[in-house]
Amino acid sequence: MVASRTGRLIAVALAGCAALSGCAAVVDGNAIKDPTVAATPAASDSQVVTAERLPALLLDAPVIASIMGAPAMAVTDHREETVGDSDLKISNPRCMGAQYAGEESVYQGTGYLSFRLQRVAEPGDHFDHVVEQAVTNFVGADAAQAFVKNVTGTWTGCAGSSLAVHFNQDNHDATWTIGQPVSTDTSIAVLNYQEDGDGWACQHDLAAQANVVVEALACAKGITSQGVAVANRILARVPE
Repeated sequence: MVASRTGRLIAVALAGCAALSGCAAVVDGNAIKDPTVAATPAASDSQVVTAERLPALLLDAPVIASIMGAPAMAVTDHREETVGDSDLKISNPRCMGAQYAGEESVYQGTGYLSFRLQRVAEPGDHFDHVVEQAVTNFVGADAAQAFVKNVTGTWTGCAGSSLAVHFNQDNHDATWTIGQPVSTDTSIAVLNYQEDGDGWACQHDLAAQANVVVEALACAKGITSQGVAVANRILARVPE
């Protein structure tokens, strides 16, 4: 089953190494792995995360609120299905995964097993901060890393492009500029800005560890590295 995108938001962005999971620096345009972050070995049977263990990987709302500096944030949505786009008109569907978290079109055909997504924001229709955190399990570490590698190629190809989105339900339009991703072997992050959005931006981070892929999408005015911070906190809960 694919969930409707109603009530969801838009994605992503990165400026330099501060926005990349496990990255210490950028040299000549290349992300350098942080030596304090251990390399991910192949997952043994005891390291394989099952569907039942996925919810425990997600961060509690107060943890996310602390990262975002917004104490009123609370869980406003929870999904166990990837998200379809039947209610949207999109100028470049290939780049939707750089702009949104949990895209059905991104996960379809990848062999993923289970998916969990939670949305945290100030309650109500109008909010100043919003985070979507998602965790997905695959049959093994190789499959999870292959997924990240494939996404990295797609996001890189979308860098610098403009993505126009029309929301059919409320007849709303938004246009986003896709940033320049920064990646390592097991992660990628990008920072996107909404055009005419008065500084509204989203940082989207995606990373693999063991047989799990973590997505974190953090949006607000003045976003810097909060998306990566959320992802790193989730990764700390995944067996290495």
